[in-house]
Amino acid sequence: KDTIMLKVPLVGGSTPISLTSSSSGANSSSITHTTNASELEQLSNSTSNNSINESPAPSPSSSSTSQQSQQQTQQSSQTLTQQTGSKSLVDTLSKDNKHLRRKLEKMKRENQELKKSIYDLSVRYNILVHQAGPHQPKPFNLDSILEQPAVGGAASNTTDNSKEDQPDLVMNKGGWVGKSNNKLDARKFYHKKTFAGHKGAVYCVKFAPSGRLFASGSFDKTVRVWDTQKELGCFSEHELNVVELAWSPKSDELLSASYDKTVKVWDVTALKGICSYMATGFIQCVDYNSTDSNIFYAGTTNKEILIFDKRSSAVIATVINDAMVNTICASKEGGFLVSGDSNGYIKTWDMSNLQHAFSIESFKNETTKPISHLHLSPTSVPTEDGRFLAVNSYDNVLRVYERGEGIAREGKSMSLVASLTGHKNKNWPIKSSFFNSTADGSDTGTEDDTDAPKESGQLLLATGSADNQPVIFYLSADGRGGEQTQRLTGANGHTGRVYGVHFAPTIQQPTAGGTAAGSGDAAAFSPNLL
Repeated sequence: KDTIMLKVPLVGGSTPISLTSSSSGANSSSITHTTNASELEQLSNSTSNNSINESPAPSPSSSSTSQQSQQQTQQSSQTLTQQTGSKSLVDTLSKDNKHLRRKLEKMKRENQELKKSIYDLSVRYNILVHQAGPHQPKPFNLDSILEQPAVGGAASNTTDNSKEDQPDLVMNKGGWVGKSNNKLDARKFYHKKTFAGHKGAVYCVKFAPSGRLFASGSFDKTVRVWDTQKELGCFSEHELNVVELAWSPKSDELLSASYDKTVKVWDVTALKGICSYMATGFIQCVDYNSTDSNIFYAGTTNKEILIFDKRSSAVIATVINDAMVNTICASKEGGFLVSGDSNGYIKTWDMSNLQHAFSIESFKNETTKPISHLHLSPTSVPTEDGRFLAVNSYDNVLRVYERGEGIAREGKSMSLVASLTGHKNKNWPIKSSFFNSTADGSDTGTEDDTDAPKESGQLLLATGSADNQPVIFYLSADGRGGEQTQRLTGANGHTGRVYGVHFAPTIQQPTAGGTAAGSGDAAAFSPNLL
């Protein structure tokens, strides 16, 4: 075994240090070297310096690897942060989803409850109609019917029939009367159905003379025809807003006026267009000649009343006015037309000779504001005009004028009988509509009242409003009074401007006594309203 032995003294100095090397085996040898402490120190320092000088310097590749490691660490940290944020977002979305599911389930339950309520109310309504009998005027107050004894001695829905619990208003042959025996109209309108389908604001609505159908025109450029339950057809050939409608006397045709400067005639039975006519200005109003359905009229912004004949391909005559014609109303007696214009004038035109039509009267409204709509009160005689004229104008006032007997009235000037407020008509073309309790065929007099006025019943006058709330007014038989009886509001009320309303022409039809209200959402009111 080879060995190297180093012998170091315990105390330093010049004492020699013995370094011995030996080897075992046959060729073994021994080498001894002696050195002193100073030599050993020099040897130690030299070795140490060599070790320091020979230690490797950091290479470029080693530095790059370190930077890559730091970048990877940062990326890992960012990835971890993103994963943590995504998990938090997923948790939030999951919570929102659960919340929305709970709300959906709640709404489904409420919807089921509403459907059940509608069914219960339908059953209740049918029972009340049966109890009321055929002579009950409509629309009627359901609560007052509930308090009346059932017809034919059947059990009543009220348990106490004492005098104190009787309704304040009851119906007798002379109309609605109260405990004070003063006539009063107690009819109230309730939401019954909403007709949806238009994609824009509903600008006009009109019942057909038959009372079985009604039509609506909209800013979505379409005309839609409905019965009391559903949409029957849609006409979409206009290129701009539909602003006015008019039914033919037989309820088989429909006129539509549009800002595309056209008036179109539609076949309601076949649900197709018949013809179309161009005008030189925006068409704002249309109406049929009541005695000849081939003839119809249109008022324009070009200060003209255009006369059309379906048997001709163009305008057959033009009546020149001195202001924009905003509304027209054809006489049922034939040969006359009433117009309202932007200067606030109501004019009556003799149309007996279409080629030479002329104005027989020019009546200044009580205000200088433009007139937006005219409506003649109905009578119990379908071929005669009513005594009263409702005039909407842009000053938030609905005026009622007594016109006297006949459209021409033999030179007698109209007299103002009522100025009604409560609606908003300013700057908006709002329309109104009369309902006459005698025009529906109901008997409001005695058998001996052969000379009774044709409008001896009670008058209702409805008007649209720019504040989303149509208003119903009650007027006495002479057109006076003007008491506001109801504003059509509530959870099912309109959410946009109500541009027009229109009563059904008779309460004996399924739509009897109703009024169609044109708005952005086309809602409707009362058991007999659309």
